[in-house]
Amino acid sequence: STPNNSNSEIVINESEFEIEGELIAQGAEAKVYKSTYQGKPTIVKYRFPKKYRHKQLDLKLRRNRSKKEQKCINKSKDAGIK
Repeated sequence: STPNNSNSEIVINESEFEIEGELIAQGAEAKVYKSTYQGKPTIVKYRFPKKYRHKQLDLKLRRNRSKKEQKCINKSKDAGIK
């Protein structure tokens, strides 16, 4: 699904997960949503597939980038940055 504007509700169905929320930003590699998880407000970053890339390469790149980003977030938290 693609929203008409940044204030629309969206549900993305992928084989691994489902996102429900409001699209708040979009870049070349990902879309960012305001959503909820277990009743708490959260931000969801969805790295969408690039159709011009080989499927396995694309999946590996997206997973690795997400893992590296999470490591950076954890290091920032450990350093006291909120």
